[in-house]
Amino acid sequence: MGQRIGDRYVVSDGEAERFATDGYVHLRGVLTDDEVDAIEVVYDTFMRGEIDVPGKDRNDMVTGEHGSDPSNYAIFNVMLPRRYHPEWQGNVFERVGLSIAEQLCGEGMVLDFDQLLAKQPGRDDAVFAWHQ
Repeated sequence: MGQRIGDRYVVSDGEAERFATDGYVHLRGVLTDDEVDAIEVVYDTFMRGEIDVPGKDRNDMVTGEHGSDPSNYAIFNVMLPRRYHPEWQGNVFERVGLSIAEQLCGEGMVLDFDQLLAKQPGRDDAVFAWHQ
């Protein structure tokens, strides 16, 4: 299991090998509960519509619907949240994630796209398959 040193998650040799072999790896202890809680506050603010996200950057991933009541969306999607809440840029998840990406994929990794998703409970159409 890897460990955290400041903003750096140190990927173990075994984790790196699993990633190289399987194309994915489950990393434990990447963020503390307090760090997740702080991110969740902003996430929930987006989900409640308290941060303005114009046009199609806030939509239902299933139907493409936008501009209507998001509580009816099967998969509530916010694209590019860092654009609409610049204070979130450089958050701990991004910093730690960069350290992981560089260890698994090589130096020079950069954040290219960010997105928030919320799959509504009890909806058979709320499908967002695993992908890489």
